[in-house]
Amino acid sequence: LTLLYMNALFIPHAGRPYAGECRLSAFSQLKKPASVKYIIYIATLHHINDTDTIVELYRDKGFPEMRSKKTKKKTTTTKLQTITEDAHHEGKSYTPEHSFEWVREELQEHFPNAKILAVAPNGGVKSRLSRWIGAFVKRHRQTLVIGTTDLIHYGERFGNIGSLGPDIQRSKEQIEQEFISLLTAKQPSIPKIQAFIQKQQRRKPAIACGSKAVIELMKVVKALRLSGVLVDSYDSSRYETNKDSFVSYASIVFS
Repeated sequence: LTLLYMNALFIPHAGRPYAGECRLSAFSQLKKPASVKYIIYIATLHHINDTDTIVELYRDKGFPEMRSKKTKKKTTTTKLQTITEDAHHEGKSYTPEHSFEWVREELQEHFPNAKILAVAPNGGVKSRLSRWIGAFVKRHRQTLVIGTTDLIHYGERFGNIGSLGPDIQRSKEQIEQEFISLLTAKQPSIPKIQAFIQKQQRRKPAIACGSKAVIELMKVVKALRLSGVLVDSYDSSRYETNKDSFVSYASIVFS
């Protein structure tokens, strides 16, 4: 599987020493990475709330801002309304969101001609982000949409020891395979994906730290009628001595 064009990616955002190989498996599927003009990166918010707000984490100079269209009957606004990370935290001190910053350098290396916009939706965002992205992609065909999340976080540092039962790796793989199968279905169902995420949040461990980013990505995937293929998956125990504490990663290519 090596593609001339692809419209969307699902990738992890852990640091390069851990998840860089997984991201590379996705990036390398594109034959002409220099042809990508724009990247819309749907980031994870690790301090998410329920407001209808979208946090703008990064925008390259020269990334186009779509304007309002006026017709005889109505005016359609296509500008994406966002807030700053400072506004998101309402003036309180905070640690900057890392789900884009830890991946930024790799994106710039692999897609050297792309202008990047990184945004992170809060929980109250319904459809305006995915609709805006769909309109942007229709106007700018050489756009790559990327959504990011890491998968299961397990171990003492995450406070969920025992939640995967005695056979940790087998249980983890079963949960993640079911989730990935929903994402790569021929006709992915947003309600089924949401239900699975919610079910796993109740049972623990949670399937994804960036579940909102996943949902917004899959709305775009569904609207553009894309098909997904898993290209890599593993967890951080590949690089650590403690095999009973890990974070899982997966990369999916949609075309």
